[in-house]
Amino acid sequence: MGTLRFFKALSAFALVLFISCSDDNADEADFEPLSGEEVNLRIEIIPAGSGVVYPHSGRYGKGQEVTLRPDANPGYRFSHWTGDIESENHSQTVKLDSDKTITAIFMEFRNDFRNPIE
Repeated sequence: MGTLRFFKALSAFALVLFISCSDDNADEADFEPLSGEEVNLRIEIIPAGSGVVYPHSGRYGKGQEVTLRPDANPGYRFSHWTGDIESENHSQTVKLDSDKTITAIFMEFRNDFRNPIE
């Protein structure tokens, strides 16, 4: 008898979950169909060796959004983005609706402070 109660409770829970997740007023235009298409994201870094960008260049699902994050190597700081986006924001979210080439520009950073610990 305990097993039957368990399955009844499980069925009731599934029904409540299904009803609460469905919304007849949802605007289907807000959702993009999964097409299986891919686009290229090409990340360039200037000057070479000044830093890296995450995520790296590669193929991504068409319509996917990625947040680009620059990481400067020692002696450099991130300056701005050029190419298919123009921005000075450190992190940048990009919708990959087509092939994109984005360049991260880093600048030399000179620390003029002296280290008091010898």
